[in-house]
Amino acid sequence: MPRRSLRAAAAGALLLCSISAPLWAQAAPRDLLETVGSEFFITGGASVKLLRLDRGGPRDGMRALASEKKTNPWDVSLMTVLRTAVKPGEVVYFSFYARSVSGDGAPGNIQYSVQKNSPDWSSIASGQAELPREWKRFAATAKAATGYASGDLKVVFMMGAQKQEIEVSSVQLLLFPPETSLEEAKRVGDLREPPLRKAPGKITFMGVTDKNPLAYKTGETMTFTIQLLEDGLPVAGKNLAWKCVGDDGVTNEGKALSSSNAPLVLKASVGKPGFVRALVYAQDASGINLKVGGQNAPYFDGGAGADVEKITGVAEPKDFDAYWKKQAARLKGVPVRADLAPIESPDPELVGFDIKVDCPGKMPVSGYFCKPKAAAPRSLPARVSYNGYGVSGAYKPWSKGTLSLNINAHGILNGQPADYYAALKQTTLSNYAFFEEENKNPDTAYFNGMILRVLRSLEFIKAQPEWDGSNLIVSGGSQGGFQCLIAAALDRQVSRCEANIPWCCDLGGVTLGRMPGWRPGWVEGLGYYDAANHAKRIACPTTIYAGLGDYTCPPSGEMVLFNNMKGPVKLDFQQGRTHGYTMPGGAIYTLKKNWKD
Repeated sequence: MPRRSLRAAAAGALLLCSISAPLWAQAAPRDLLETVGSEFFITGGASVKLLRLDRGGPRDGMRALASEKKTNPWDVSLMTVLRTAVKPGEVVYFSFYARSVSGDGAPGNIQYSVQKNSPDWSSIASGQAELPREWKRFAATAKAATGYASGDLKVVFMMGAQKQEIEVSSVQLLLFPPETSLEEAKRVGDLREPPLRKAPGKITFMGVTDKNPLAYKTGETMTFTIQLLEDGLPVAGKNLAWKCVGDDGVTNEGKALSSSNAPLVLKASVGKPGFVRALVYAQDASGINLKVGGQNAPYFDGGAGADVEKITGVAEPKDFDAYWKKQAARLKGVPVRADLAPIESPDPELVGFDIKVDCPGKMPVSGYFCKPKAAAPRSLPARVSYNGYGVSGAYKPWSKGTLSLNINAHGILNGQPADYYAALKQTTLSNYAFFEEENKNPDTAYFNGMILRVLRSLEFIKAQPEWDGSNLIVSGGSQGGFQCLIAAALDRQVSRCEANIPWCCDLGGVTLGRMPGWRPGWVEGLGYYDAANHAKRIACPTTIYAGLGDYTCPPSGEMVLFNNMKGPVKLDFQQGRTHGYTMPGGAIYTLKKNWKD
């Protein structure tokens, strides 16, 4: 019998190949959905779209949604019409991968068929499938009892049995000559089936120390045990690059190969009170850090400290308190006058305002103030929150049962288009707070106006008739943590401070040889704004959350902050926590001083 070549209907739709020579010698069929997505259509008021599926390669698949259960399964059908003839007796092999992606987690339920495209809708090959959440392969083999002209057959997935969302990929339809047995057709079809290639897994690390990472002594060996994981399981054969750096200036680094049964073990120590930073990267054969889905894979960044209770900072300015008394006098010279513009509320019981409050310096306080509409005088606690480094407006702190204020760091307008903030970031607020000449003099440092606005925000919230006069919480993260610590230090009516990964602690620590963070270069004018210096004046209960791998806000600085605190304080350090990433499962270690749970 002469050999017939591969034929594709409708510019790369479903493939049918007729085979004569030895079956094993034939070319493998193509993955139909590389090009055929637009050939499929759906009936029954449902939707279908071509999309990239997590199958590890460039090929695409389809996602189909049946938005409701129908009377009959075929009332919602995903289908394509075949434009190739089938001769009597030819053997049809039909296979595909599918899974359920329904939001409720329920399995899918479909019927699949290669069948006539007109009444009586009789099938050549068909089956029923319950679709799990993971990809599963389905196949059917049958012999054509009669011949079919081009357009007489269709491939159909019937979805109307229930409300569901499914994904389908690697649809394959092979055509064998009549003398081929069903068993042989199935064997060859199974061999030719494009394998469902596993997508690159989620790469993470898990790192621990041989004891509490805050409990080592100077010179004591710290043992880090670090395991590379893929989808939560140990993975072998990956290149690892590691480095240990200490606050004493000692660095060690090397290479290793990941193992599924023997994690990487690193040993380090530090020769003075301070921290060791441990870094481990997964890399390819060229020494480039691994990427997953085009993004850099997470790396391990953690650490441990020695004699952490002995870590101290540089001396504060001798006129520190006098300087801030002078700033308080500046505030008193400008009345607390506010403009409140009502904003739309998501709740009829709440009202909100875009506020501007006069303040010494070039810019006003600018933020969003929200409160319950019918609150009685002196009935509510207050919370003022501050934001991280960047150029943006405030957010709307809707909250029932609280007077809530969030201010932006710069006194700029709130709720503006992105272009407004982008322009400021490129011009007047470019690299703000990082200019050494400005920072040499505390009066010209950018932080001066920022902290005056923080203090004025507290004066504004305390002037509200609904404030109960006793409960005033300040909170923030990163730059916001820096702001709320200074707020608690300079306003004794603050009743609680919640600082997450606070910035600008121990700014002068670099002069003592400690690892630097991402923050302004040290000049003496910054001593007036160092949150660790202000910590000595904080009397209210204070919670601090920090990362042992955060080198925007290094752990040594967080320890100087903690050690300087006189009031009740609780510090939580998390292993594997950087400034922007938290290692899954990273343990938390707590230090407390004068703290009552």
